[in-house]
Amino acid sequence: DIISLSRGKPGSLNITVTDVKASRIERTEHRIQVAAYVKAVTQLLEQQKITDAEISGSVITQGENGSLATVATNEPFELDIYLKILDQLVADKDSTTRRVLDAPFADVNYHLSYKCDGCEYNAVCMWDSAERMDIALTPYITAIEKRALQSAGVRSLPHLAELMDLPDKQSQNP
Repeated sequence: DIISLSRGKPGSLNITVTDVKASRIERTEHRIQVAAYVKAVTQLLEQQKITDAEISGSVITQGENGSLATVATNEPFELDIYLKILDQLVADKDSTTRRVLDAPFADVNYHLSYKCDGCEYNAVCMWDSAERMDIALTPYITAIEKRALQSAGVRSLPHLAELMDLPDKQSQNP
């Protein structure tokens, strides 16, 4: 990640916050990450009483041949919408983060996947899922499928198993 500074008009500062990604496709979460950096930079500017600064954000992804654009040639994106999204996720009084923090752990909607393997909280989620026999332990279940089952009242592995109408063992013998 890069924060580049240059002089603008006399007494002003141009700041570009750039997230450099190994992927070929720019995604929303990349821009939200830039917005988080911009918030931090803005707070630093306020602490230092620097009032004449223009901040832009950009994301650099790999080109088809694996090359990367430079900060100077990369197109900035409109930051305002991503700063608002960041506030809705984290900073606002009714943010997603606040709702998750205020909810009992059993009511927090989460999904287990391969992405969890490197997370330091993976053991907590796995233990909780095992303790409650949560459907999150179902192999290959997607987050959308889990949410659909939960909205139908299926929240545990025993409830999921009850959905199957298995034939009686006696009726299987010839």
